[in-house]
Amino acid sequence: MIPEGFGPALPGVEQVHHVEDSLAWTSVGRTVSVDGELAGQFPPRRRDRLEAYRPWRRIARVDKCVVRPTPWGLLGIRGGWGYCLRREGPQPLWPFHSDAPLRGAIAVTESGAWVGEYTGARDHGPIVIWHIRPDLSRVPAHVFPAGAVRHVHRVQVDPLDGALWATTGDRDGACWLWRSDDGFRTVERLGDGTQRSRATHLCFTESHVAWGTDTELGVNHVVRLHRRTGQLETGMVLPAPVWSGALTTDGWHLIATGVERGPGVRTRRAQVFASRDAWHWQLVASLDKDRWPHRLGKHGLLWFPTGRFTLEETLVSGEALRGLDGSARPLDVWGLDRA
Repeated sequence: MIPEGFGPALPGVEQVHHVEDSLAWTSVGRTVSVDGELAGQFPPRRRDRLEAYRPWRRIARVDKCVVRPTPWGLLGIRGGWGYCLRREGPQPLWPFHSDAPLRGAIAVTESGAWVGEYTGARDHGPIVIWHIRPDLSRVPAHVFPAGAVRHVHRVQVDPLDGALWATTGDRDGACWLWRSDDGFRTVERLGDGTQRSRATHLCFTESHVAWGTDTELGVNHVVRLHRRTGQLETGMVLPAPVWSGALTTDGWHLIATGVERGPGVRTRRAQVFASRDAWHWQLVASLDKDRWPHRLGKHGLLWFPTGRFTLEETLVSGEALRGLDGSARPLDVWGLDRA
């Protein structure tokens, strides 16, 4: 049975990380491939001994990694380390604060790559946005003082003016959007610091920057910030927190909600929404959370790759969902109203 809104599963693929020029960078455990051909491997860890059995993979978080191709090499972060991944073996680069950032959290520009630290609830030290230079060394681009933010959700490049944006959370007072024209040497703080400004993915339009909120604490909404005035506007209600998003080359904004725990989660289905203007959204795909408990078996989540692809070429990775757990499928948009 094919899940609602998705095509058949991609064979031998656990996650799709990046798509560019019809090439897909994917992973299974510690092995990374490009269209089925080996691109590199992360070094083994003790927990990798459990990778043959999917339930143990979920419990041990064996699949947790981020991969991003750059002009200077294939970057990968897994198990608290950053690597340059190559067929002949991984080159260790630098330690990373926590296992890995959120998927899709690395932004790439002509001057290097950018990624923020993503830490757990009990870590209250300084949080860094790192600049990974073309020689794959790194320097701190911006440091948030201890207690200012819990972690950085994602760094993105504004496709309209090239500015870098970072989003932070998670408590009130820590939820902001940070914009920079100079690689985070100086930053402009935007939003209101509340759960309304808690975002994991930003959608850029000519007049606004929009997002779906990422809060388990209360009702989620689509929110947008006026580029000129900085004014916030609250739009449609969303059934659950937004964890991932994408912009297709043919102009469609995509966001995906997840199934976690809390009063802000009002459905047991992870859902994909599509929009032309990042303000009016249509539901295009939906999947039920599976029977596994959240703490042991993960939240029910959907992830989009980074890169360049059309709406019809969109691939979605999923975990802890019925029909999409540790696998990836094409997004089926036959029912989308394109008027």
